[in-house]
Amino acid sequence: MPELPDVELFRRYFEKTAMSQEIKNISAEKSILKGVSETDLEKTFADKKFSSALRHGKHMFAGTGESGPWMVIHFGMTGFLVYLQANQQPPKHCRMLATFADGQKLAFDCRRKLGRIRLAADINNFIREMDLGPDALDEKLDLEEFKRRLAGTRGAVKSALMNQSVISGLGNIYTDEILFHAGIHPRRKLADISAGMMERLYQTMHFVLSSAIEAGAEPEQMPADFLIRRRQPGATCPRCGAQVEKIAVSGRNGYFCPGCQK
Repeated sequence: MPELPDVELFRRYFEKTAMSQEIKNISAEKSILKGVSETDLEKTFADKKFSSALRHGKHMFAGTGESGPWMVIHFGMTGFLVYLQANQQPPKHCRMLATFADGQKLAFDCRRKLGRIRLAADINNFIREMDLGPDALDEKLDLEEFKRRLAGTRGAVKSALMNQSVISGLGNIYTDEILFHAGIHPRRKLADISAGMMERLYQTMHFVLSSAIEAGAEPEQMPADFLIRRRQPGATCPRCGAQVEKIAVSGRNGYFCPGCQK
């Protein structure tokens, strides 16, 4: 599932490729449209230009003006964007295709059809309606707000971090990475996390997400001590050499180091 670093990179890719070009037409499969018809999508964006691309958590917003309306893309498990030259054919699993006046195209490829495209008149209203918490890298999510939001949840820390209504943008892979660098066991109860551990968790979240974005969300490009490069049974911890273990938390399988995360 694409998480915050992946979606931020998609947003930047969109800015570099699709901005400021007149949209000749736009089409999408019914299977990925949510609350909008293909006709409405076409009427909203045809003969206009994308002028802005924003992100909140795992959602990307593409608009033709500062006040919207916005095309909202959630990438599901396998979704990504592909920019095509005029002579290139759309990819095999193309679910949405925007064709520009010069013949170049932007495709949304989504093999498993779990991605979604919506329309939103206002981003803030969309965030409220979807019950999304603040973006994990939003400047407004300072340490005190981070503590406050986690304090309102129960259960394991990994589950709380993955709850999109608490904090938006984190999924299975990056919560594992954050907890690994913070030295916190995935099943540790929030009630057992000290103020010092909470501060370390907050700082680590920023470090891990920023590092992943800088590395292009490519595991092999990330620092050598990142757990993401060892996410398989039998792998050794890049820090202490202990055997990495698989663990289930709230029905989701993840990885941790029993030596570093007591």
